[in-house]
Amino acid sequence: MTQEMQVFYTNALDPQLSEAEHQDAFARLRRLMQKAQQGILDFSGKSPDAKVMSRADFVIELRPQPERIYRFGRANLPARLVRLYCAEPTLRDRVILGLHLGTKPNDDDVHDEQNASIDIAAQRAHDWDILQHTTNLNNGVGGGKS
Repeated sequence: MTQEMQVFYTNALDPQLSEAEHQDAFARLRRLMQKAQQGILDFSGKSPDAKVMSRADFVIELRPQPERIYRFGRANLPARLVRLYCAEPTLRDRVILGLHLGTKPNDDDVHDEQNASIDIAAQRAHDWDILQHTTNLNNGVGGGKS
């Protein structure tokens, strides 16, 4: 996930997003990450900060909403939306684990790409959980080596 954040930081997460759209999404995502750390994300309303994914109900989608700029009376929104998929691991208190950063289409045809992103996030959560469990066993926690 660190590599994905670095690519995002350099305005190269998605070639369909302009540099200004990258910068806007980056700033908005940082604010959402701060809200997540403070435990004050809004999961309700028309444009919630975050959403629990039904495909993997432990995955949370952070949803930085682009600014609605109107041109000629119509909303001019980016073709792609930035999303950060994360989870709160049960093994660690007060930790939010970033799992996958990506984009999805800003239209009705989002499910294939969004499902792929959720699947990546779920697999990374599973891998992280196994790594933590193995580390705990190797350190003598939970009946492993003494």
